[in-house]
Amino acid sequence: MKGHPAPQHLVDQIVSDAAFLACHRPRQLARPDADLDFIVSIDERLEALVDAARAAGMQAVSAADAALANDAGGEAFLPALLAFERRDTRRIESLLALAEAVPGRMADLASALMWVSARHLKGFVPLLLRHGTEAGRVLAVEACVRHRVSAEQVVAQVAADRTPASRTRALAAIGELGLPSLSPLCRPACADPEPRARFAAARSAFLLDPALDWAQDPLRAFCLADGAWRVPSMQLLLARLPTPHAHELLVRLRAAGASTQQLVDGAALCADAAYLPWLLSLLDSPEQAPAAARAIEQITGLRAPPGPEGFEALKSSCASRAFPTGTRLLLGKPCDAAVAEVALRDGFQHERLAAALYLYDRAGMPGLFPCDAPGWRQMRILATSPAPE
Repeated sequence: MKGHPAPQHLVDQIVSDAAFLACHRPRQLARPDADLDFIVSIDERLEALVDAARAAGMQAVSAADAALANDAGGEAFLPALLAFERRDTRRIESLLALAEAVPGRMADLASALMWVSARHLKGFVPLLLRHGTEAGRVLAVEACVRHRVSAEQVVAQVAADRTPASRTRALAAIGELGLPSLSPLCRPACADPEPRARFAAARSAFLLDPALDWAQDPLRAFCLADGAWRVPSMQLLLARLPTPHAHELLVRLRAAGASTQQLVDGAALCADAAYLPWLLSLLDSPEQAPAAARAIEQITGLRAPPGPEGFEALKSSCASRAFPTGTRLLLGKPCDAAVAEVALRDGFQHERLAAALYLYDRAGMPGLFPCDAPGWRQMRILATSPAPE
């Protein structure tokens, strides 16, 4: 397209398709059959559109800016990405103002920061911090998390913010980046009046040291209360607590009225083969069978196509195999760093998310492995990480 104007309808379609894919990418990653190869494939489609927009130059910039009048979702992703790459600070500042006024645009800007190469962000983190908006400070931390640059000082500064969104993002980043020197900031924040900040602080402290009672206590409170924080607290605790303590918590969750779906997901994270008979019994329930099958596959490593025939195949396969009980399994093997890394490479996304928690701060991967990062970046991290012992 360089040197010759492209047909406007083609440029408009590129902009529209890029917004659609950026908006729907999180939903695609949550598919039961999503694995790293699938993530790479959908990200290659989005990157091809971004490349086409780059080639269209200012024609694409203008079309992307015009598309901000729409509200289907994802419209700010491409303008932000192109602005970062073109080092257009004035455009970035106007997009930050938009993110302050239209909350849905914040996710688009965060996606653009995740997508852009770190070399294009030189000098932008100070700019974001100085912008004076909550959106700017949230995105400054987001840039640090996504690219592991200038992290500690920025995170410590923003964790003291009065605004809840930026404070929460910084507190969460302490655990995501694996910053033990900032763990002391989490203890007072575990009593933060803002629930999301309280959860973020407890999550980070617990990731850094699962033995900390002051981090466990707020997570357990969230877990046993029926609310928005039950599931993320449950996932974290059941994946990181020693197996006997995870069993006890799952019993308490059942007594607290957790749904069957939540208990199935919890059994998958406890990952003890002792739960297999119960999970296998749920394969006879049309409502619970898909989730139970995923849990069985995560624990055993067995694979079967979805649907009644696949569920019967799972029953037969489990009946013909013996799995050890009393220990956490992942893909049929006692979970260690090597098994978790295999899951990150070859597992479905729900297995990969569990593996990231199991593998936290081990095998040369500081912090939490970014299972939602662009597929090529995930593959690069895995390719350069030292082999687990």
